[in-house]
Order: sequence, then structure tokens, then C-alpha cells
Amino acid sequence: KQNDVPTIAGFNQDEGTALAPAPATFTAEGYQKQVRQRYGALADEFFALYPAQSEEDAKKAYYASYTHSGMGLGMRTWVRAQANSGKAPAYYYYFQRVPAGPAGAKYG
Repeated sequence: KQNDVPTIAGFNQDEGTALAPAPATFTAEGYQKQVRQRYGALADEFFALYPAQSEEDAKKAYYASYTHSGMGLGMRTWVRAQANSGKAPAYYYYFQRVPAGPAGAKYG
């Protein structure tokens, strides 16, 4: 049982950079291998969404896929469940803006 109250949930564009830093030993080859082990026959579809050919692209793919699956999907599922089961409004956000100044630099 839960209270039927307005709900807001979501995530930030670069959530994965703070919550799941890539290991110091990260390589594109290692990441590609990990993705192929995890997704098997669907790995090529994954790489179509998150290209990982170069070291730079692989790291971007690592962070983006973690952010979307680890935070985005969970928050979206929660908001949809609330919207489907309650009468109070449910809102979903996705923040992309990087704050100005030195404090914001670490999030960009």
C-alpha cells in the first residue's frame, strides 16, 4: 500500500560518471567483450545504440548505457507505475544542463 501523492522522479544526463566510474584498466576491447558476453546475439543492436569502436567512444558508451539502464529505466518504470496506479500526477525529468562555473565542470 502506498500514499497517492504527486510523484517526480528522473535522472541526469551524466549520472553514470559519478555513480559508476570506469575502472583504471578500462579498454574498448574489454568493454566490447563484456557487452558481447552480456547481450549475446543482441550485442550488435546494443552497439548500434552505444557505439564503442574507439577508447573514447567506448567510455562514452559505458557511461551512457549505465545511466540509461541503471537510472533512466528505473525512474521511468517507477513514474509509469505511479501514473497507472494512482490518481495524483506523476512527472518524469531528464536533466542535461551543466551548471556554469568550476563546480559544474566535474559534471560535464
